[in-house]
Amino acid sequence: MPVELVQKIFLHCLPGDEYTRPDHRSGPLLVSQICSSWRHVALATPRLWCSLWIQLSRNNVDRRLNTMATWLSRSAACPLTLHAQVQSTGLDIVNLFFMLLDAYKQRWKDLRLVLPFSWARLATHILSQSTPLLEVFRMRVAKSQDSWLPTSQTSFLLTDESAPRLRHIHWGITGPQAVFFLPHLSRLEELDVDSELSVTECLVILQQCPQLLSCEFRKIRSVESDVVDVDMFSPITLPRLHSLALHSISGADMLLDYLILPALTRLKIAVVSDASGQNVGVSTWSQRRFSNFFALSNCPLQSLILQDVLPSEEALIHCLECVSASLVELVLLDTRGLFVMRDRVLTLLVARQARDGSVACLCPRLEALRFGRSLMSADGLLADMVESRWERNLPWGPVTRLRSINPCISVVDHPEDVRRLAVLRDKGLHCS
Repeated sequence: MPVELVQKIFLHCLPGDEYTRPDHRSGPLLVSQICSSWRHVALATPRLWCSLWIQLSRNNVDRRLNTMATWLSRSAACPLTLHAQVQSTGLDIVNLFFMLLDAYKQRWKDLRLVLPFSWARLATHILSQSTPLLEVFRMRVAKSQDSWLPTSQTSFLLTDESAPRLRHIHWGITGPQAVFFLPHLSRLEELDVDSELSVTECLVILQQCPQLLSCEFRKIRSVESDVVDVDMFSPITLPRLHSLALHSISGADMLLDYLILPALTRLKIAVVSDASGQNVGVSTWSQRRFSNFFALSNCPLQSLILQDVLPSEEALIHCLECVSASLVELVLLDTRGLFVMRDRVLTLLVARQARDGSVACLCPRLEALRFGRSLMSADGLLADMVESRWERNLPWGPVTRLRSINPCISVVDHPEDVRRLAVLRDKGLHCS
């Protein structure tokens, strides 16, 4: 059998996982131990060795580092994919890991690192240098137990010069330590940051990444100085951004004052608890800010997800009026017991005919409605709304069929709704 065909067969034997774990029962280690001729072919096939998942701890670090060094040495000039989890261990041993990371920095294509905070500075120093093939970078920095190591604030700068192909970044920090993260990447398309940032820092990052398609800030902190700092920013236009998620203790929507997003189709705004467990999002919601953002962006929003944000039913109605023409999915997550989904909202969502013959309802394209425990309404109103959107050929114009709904209602409080929704579920409505 030709060697080229054997190599192709070996490549098809690789596990379907994103990263290859060294395992004698599968992948390149399996085929290389069958016989000497297969081993020779396997060692001469660099693409078998260009992906690696490895975990380093105090108990296995010597053996695993030897595996990593041998594995990567067989990859020839192939672009490399690595998922490495490094636990706290001795300084000399970990330095060997970073020597390997540095030695192959010209060939990293997809890099995923889970490190103690103690080692973040070494990793960021290496990756701030030239990584010309890097396209995907994910890094999770965990709280360090090595108190004797330096844990002062670290800066991490990525630029077009150091990483010209980088398109996807996932960056996260667990614990109170800070690493100032600043990507200056004109071609970056996906950004997910799970570390504390001020509103000002978020805006600085967005200024430096004009080609973003998707962005999520998971820990926006609100500080009084931000009110002054953000005044220095003129509106930032991101013409390609279609998905934006903002999580904050309070004031996440402040970012909307400084953004114009004409392509936005998905928006999530979530208020999360602070360190004491307090949720302070209700008092910070600005309807004016929300309305102005959509007036300026004029975007075709299809999915709106709001978590512990809205203070009232009236605020929900105003939000829906801003996005009524294009909205396909509405998700309301609320742990505060405010019940923003009430009678008036349901009435406005009922598909009906206006005097001029047009459709007179909010959100005529709505297909999915998820509001869980946010509902407090008269029995039967929910079923009225769903039934009005279930008919395939409404006589007065196009109203999209509501396909999915997840009300948290009981037969005790809503016997009529439960009965009528059960009939629609039998007809195909997804009701969970």
